[in-house]
This record gives sequence, C-alpha cells and structure tokens, in this order.
Amino acid sequence: MAAGLLVYDLLLLAFAVGLWGGAGWVGARVHAALAPFGPWLAIPAALLAGLLAAILAVGALGLLTPRPDAGRVELMKGRRFWAWLIRSLYRRVLLPGPLKPIVFTFNTLRFLALRALGARVAFSANMSTDVELLDPPLLEVGPGATIGARCMIAGHYVDAGKLRLEPVRVEKGALLAAEVLVGPGVVVGEGARVLAGVKLGPGTRVGAGAVIEAGVRFEGQSVVAPGVRVPAGTNVLRGVAWTEGGEQGGVDAEEGGAGRVARAGGDDEDEVTDAGALA
Repeated sequence: MAAGLLVYDLLLLAFAVGLWGGAGWVGARVHAALAPFGPWLAIPAALLAGLLAAILAVGALGLLTPRPDAGRVELMKGRRFWAWLIRSLYRRVLLPGPLKPIVFTFNTLRFLALRALGARVAFSANMSTDVELLDPPLLEVGPGATIGARCMIAGHYVDAGKLRLEPVRVEKGALLAAEVLVGPGVVVGEGARVLAGVKLGPGTRVGAGAVIEAGVRFEGQSVVAPGVRVPAGTNVLRGVAWTEGGEQGGVDAEEGGAGRVARAGGDDEDEVTDAGALA
C-alpha cells in the first residue's frame, strides 16, 4: 500500500507539471500575440487561454480513460480501480484548492471543467463555489438543479479493504441546501428539496417533490416516497422507507432485517416489519 501511495504521488506530480506546463506555454503564446494591445488585454486573455487549454487536455485524456463502473473493487487491482484512481488524479490537478472557487464562479468554466472530468452536468445547474464533488465521472446533475454552499457529494467509499463505487444523480430542479452530505448511490428526485445539514447515506433515494427538512440523517439504503416531507432532525436508520403520512417500511431486503426510525428529541423507535415493501 505504501508503494502504491508513493506511485500515486509521483504520477500526480508528473501530471501536474505536464498539464500546467503546457497550459503556461499556451498562455505565454497568447500573451505575446496580444502584448501590443496592452497588459489589460494580454494578461487576462493569456490566463483564460491557459485554463481552457488545461480543461481541453483533461477532456481529451478523459476520452481515452475508461469510466469507472459501479460495484465493489479490490484496492490497487483491476481496470475499474485504476480507471477511478486516474480520473481522481485528473480532478486533483485540474481543480486544486486555490483554483476551484475561481473556476466555479463562472458558469461556463464550471460546466466545461466538470464535463471534461466526466460529470454529466446540465449547463443550467447551479453550484456554490465551495462544493466538493469527489467523483465527477459518477455524478449526474439535471437542468435547474442547485447544489448549495459546502455540500459534498461522493461516489465512493472504502470498506473492509474494498472500494465501493456507485453513481449519484441529482435530478431536474432538485435542491441541495447548505452542508448536505451525499453518499454513493444516492438519487435525489426531480424538484425534491433537501435542506441544510442533511446527511444522505449510501443508496438513499429521495422521490420527486419530497422535502427533507434540516438536520435529517439517513444511514443509507432508504427510500423517501415522492411528495412527502421528512421532519427536521429525524434519524432514519438503514433500510427504512418514508411514505405518505410518515409511515415506515423496511426496504433493505439484502440484510433481511427490520428497519427502524428514531425521531430527534425522543427515545421511541418504531419497529419496521414490512421488509422489502418499497424495494
């Protein structure tokens, strides 16, 4: 593992030098061509040209790199793992900390960068400058969707020595308010509203038009029926379905056990016995 981490660092350094060295060369050429018109034009144009060259290069490399498939993957082994790792390298180099807020400030630059990284993102999707999108190739964001301040979306996690990859979909017109955490395999339906501080564990599915009030926590593999509202501060345990009227039914047939839901501010838990009702 230590050797693998060292190799990754060396690849990261080499790619960063190559990508931004090439971008700098393009920027220098543009600056030289526009220098007679004054620095007010030459410098911004050179910076923009260099950034666009870097985005174009990453997009071209992305066409040559396999997309990571969903499923469990052995660490440091196989095509799926290396496809995911190499694409994570693209993201780290193209959008380092100081540069990402600048790119995300401009709708066009954000759209081009995310598409180059493999995300299926609509141009009309809205995002704060400080969102964290850890796995662009596993992300789909529909038209008019909004991802608010300090949200984090991940399409992967590591468990028991294996990498788990699952796509994340935020559908048309959906809202993720501030500081929403989204795990792998999550689907947020069309027009759904997920308010501040909500945690959507792996495999959670939020139906179209549903409202998840602030501070709700889903442990994962749960379903919220279309159009319903989950009260603020609710803790929804693994494999629970939230249906109209606040009724719950187990959906996690994989574990074969009953799910439960615990409301914030109380110790009462309702046992769920209808496993698989909304699977």
